[in-house]
Amino acid sequence: MAYEPTTIRTLTATYARLQDKGVNAWYGEAGGDLELAKMILDGATLSELMTYCQDYGYIEQEDED
Repeated sequence: MAYEPTTIRTLTATYARLQDKGVNAWYGEAGGDLELAKMILDGATLSELMTYCQDYGYIEQEDED
């Protein structure tokens, strides 16, 4: 299955933004979540994506000492 270059760019850019917000988007469960990818391609806002990631536990918590 081939994807349009804009599709790949959209996913890559959005996963990078999510990663910057603490979501393990590249190698964690979020990276394999097809619903998350569909939300991205359907134009969900970053806030909506972060809420989804929070609900599914995709946001990495920093250890507090």
